[in-house]
Amino acid sequence: MLSRVLAVLQLVVFLVLSCASYGEPGGTFTVAGTTLLFRNETLRLTIGQQEVIVPNPPGSIVEGSVPIPSLASSGVRVAVELVVTDRHPRVECKSLSVACPGQDEEEVKSVVGVYSLHTKSWKVFGDFCPDYVNSVALSPDGTKVAFTSKLKSGSQHCFDNPTVLQILDIATGGFTAVPYQAELLMSDSPLGWSPDGRYLVGQLGSMETSTQQVVLIEIASGIGKVIARGTAPSWSPNGNWIAYIAGGAGGQKCMLIRPDGTDVRMVHTLARDSGDYSILYRCAVWSPDSGKLLFNEMKADEPSVRVTMLTLATGRVITKSRDGLIVFGWGWEYNHR
Repeated sequence: MLSRVLAVLQLVVFLVLSCASYGEPGGTFTVAGTTLLFRNETLRLTIGQQEVIVPNPPGSIVEGSVPIPSLASSGVRVAVELVVTDRHPRVECKSLSVACPGQDEEEVKSVVGVYSLHTKSWKVFGDFCPDYVNSVALSPDGTKVAFTSKLKSGSQHCFDNPTVLQILDIATGGFTAVPYQAELLMSDSPLGWSPDGRYLVGQLGSMETSTQQVVLIEIASGIGKVIARGTAPSWSPNGNWIAYIAGGAGGQKCMLIRPDGTDVRMVHTLARDSGDYSILYRCAVWSPDSGKLLFNEMKADEPSVRVTMLTLATGRVITKSRDGLIVFGWGWEYNHR
């Protein structure tokens, strides 16, 4: 009997130590503020110590390399590309002004979906080529959304239509085109806003080229300026730094750079071919106070995700979760009740 009790105690101690050392299993975790997690078409928010599942949107969140949900730094809104299906009477029925039961046409399109924690509801905006709304990014105050899309115009094949960089004003529902050659931007890389809302940071390049660059784009003029070679840039909420991922012989590294292209420094690295987590997935996620970074780390041979957190002041890295959801945003805590 005593041996059984000792065995149970040893197991409990082992499990406690494992969770403390390797993070919370299942993919959810808590930090000060609000975090946005996503996988398997499910959006989740952790607000303080509480977990909130975002209600199903009025459309599908397409799983894959393109959809990248975004959380406003204010923690009040979530935005993502949605694919929706509209049904309407066939053209011949419209022209004859008669009903055609069971003969409705289906039209598939992409829209920008915005969820408000304040109203606990979704709104959709736009009418774009399906699966061609990319790089959705909420402004820090949650009032605007930057994204790229292909408009339903010109060629009947969406692939041939030009890519446009646009800004959505959520209050009015209006769209403003940024005069920048959006075809140069990576479609599956996120955009990031400067805190003052005047600039965007993005990634130049394509799947066919090995050269990837970090570019700043002035929204008003559309003028772009390359500041580094790397991928997946993200702007710190205080505006002082841009984090991005750089490769090299030693493996992937998270770098910091000033918006003017100076003061480059490495803050985190993953050894290549270590047999463990060796890939930095997507961009680093900044804490609202710009003092910490969250990383999605993946294994090369399996889709396992480990979320780690770096404290910039000390250089300390701890594991927050393992084998679970991908973190896409970290904002201030919002009172959602």
